[in-house]
Amino acid sequence: MKRLFAAGAAVLFLSGCGGEEEAGYDFEGRLIANAYGELLPVFVDDNLTEEEYLAFHEDPSAVDDYEAEVYRLLVTEDTKVFIGEDEVEVSAEFSYPLSDFFSPFLREEAGIRVKTKEAFEPEVTTGSEYLLHQRPEFTPVYTAESVYLEEVSMEQLIEGFMDDIRPLEDGYGILIFTDLPFSQDNFMEARSLFDNYHFPGDSFVINQVYFTTEAGMYDDAVDAYPYYVFMNDSRVITETSDEDELRTLLEEEGFERGRSIQ
Repeated sequence: MKRLFAAGAAVLFLSGCGGEEEAGYDFEGRLIANAYGELLPVFVDDNLTEEEYLAFHEDPSAVDDYEAEVYRLLVTEDTKVFIGEDEVEVSAEFSYPLSDFFSPFLREEAGIRVKTKEAFEPEVTTGSEYLLHQRPEFTPVYTAESVYLEEVSMEQLIEGFMDDIRPLEDGYGILIFTDLPFSQDNFMEARSLFDNYHFPGDSFVINQVYFTTEAGMYDDAVDAYPYYVFMNDSRVITETSDEDELRTLLEEEGFERGRSIQ
């Protein structure tokens, strides 16, 4: 969805969003992976890439003229969340940090459509490349009445996680996929299954938990839940639904049970 940009510290668009309103949402964009906090960051458009939010521009002269349509979303217990093309509604106990639920969508900068609780007015923020990193207070905030998220595949998450640990020498990862309903308690319980393994040397394990939700995002890729993907920085070592098998492999790789490594 392309916008027309004009100069100014914060310019209100005079053109409406008729197409979005008729479709049942106020704006659409992509989540921003490298911005953190209690509000969900959504990038709509800018006057440089028109496709993705850039945290640091290579051309310093572009900063002064930089303009972006970026919003932050407050997700509450009343926010309705839908996933995938079939718009399957998700039942979840949203609590902070929000990234625990939205982690796969933030990681892949998934597409998102938003219906706001407040009256929505498109707005452009200008003059800084650090719109969400150093000056998030200058980006408009809306309460999300409903959000529609693009589905994220298991393959995307495996590849992305491997990219994350590749620069870290001797890094290992365990991705835990579960069909439990999302809650902070379920997240912490699943993550704690393997967080007491340590390595006598410099190796370490990073755990992450993903919920398939009612949308069944990972159902086509697994035989049974919970499902574990154990990897190092270069390959997937195993994929299994057998917790004991994974513990055996951890020990074969030289990890020992004992203190927490998180």
